[in-house]
Amino acid sequence: MVKIFLGLFFFFTVVANGHGAIVIPQSSLEEPKNSIQGPDEITAISHLMESTAHQLEVQKQMRQLMVDFQKQKEEFIRGNQTKAHAAEMVRTARQIYETIIAHHLQYLFSKEYLDELLFFSSIAGKNKMKNL
Repeated sequence: MVKIFLGLFFFFTVVANGHGAIVIPQSSLEEPKNSIQGPDEITAISHLMESTAHQLEVQKQMRQLMVDFQKQKEEFIRGNQTKAHAAEMVRTARQIYETIIAHHLQYLFSKEYLDELLFFSSIAGKNKMKNL
């Protein structure tokens, strides 16, 4: 009890004398350089809404690519193993993988799925090199 009292006494003595003032770095008071804020809060929320709408559109497109890829794999397993179908599958996988990487969404998907996409994407890369 005495230790608590002495600690609080010391704390309040330091604060009362002005030695315990909190120093805020000047850099935290400056405007961020990459801020989405405009001249006012309405502009800032408008920018946020535009960015969110764009992200949603990208995610919808990626979802459709994922559905297409799943159907392409099932069709390949059922026997459609033509070169054209395989090339389409490879292109779709590459688009999905590049979108995931570009938008930093790797944390959403299993390692197995990412490895599968990377495998097919690497085939697309090899084919591109052969055509050069």
